[in-house]
Amino acid sequence: TMLAALSPAACNYEETLSTLRYANRAKAIKVSATKNEEASQISRLNAEIEELKKKLIGGGGGSGGGGGGGGPIADEERQAMKEKFEAQLADMQKMVSSNWDEKKKLSEQQENQMTKAMEEHKRQQRVMLEERKQRFRLLQEQADLELSIRGLLITVQELPSASGPAAEGAEGAACALPP
Repeated sequence: TMLAALSPAACNYEETLSTLRYANRAKAIKVSATKNEEASQISRLNAEIEELKKKLIGGGGGSGGGGGGGGPIADEERQAMKEKFEAQLADMQKMVSSNWDEKKKLSEQQENQMTKAMEEHKRQQRVMLEERKQRFRLLQEQADLELSIRGLLITVQELPSASGPAAEGAEGAACALPP
């Protein structure tokens, strides 16, 4: 449900028309939700793991198939089934846990890359700031008014791209120029 506030005044005609257009577009929006398949798959695998654990504890479950008279399962068959279920159980647990382990490793790698990139960016900013300060000092030492003004203009043009201390240093240096 959407509520649109309209004005009957002629001076608000454009705003009212714009509001009605917006409300019409908002009314046409359709929301469709999708289920996270990965979460349902993990719960299905966990349920299957629990089922295999119960079978393993219960002695294999089932009737033993089409052979014999439905009597007790031989110890060798029971042991073979137990090993089979244990192998399946281990495989499923590995599949469930490795998926999250891989995601964790990938996340850590990306975090390390971002940290390195930020450190490199900060280092480059420090180098650029030092270079600007050094250039400005050289211009001041030469005491050439035309070169100082040209250097100041270059520094001022670079200010929008500079941030923080670089911009403050350039302003402070501009105030230090002799008249």
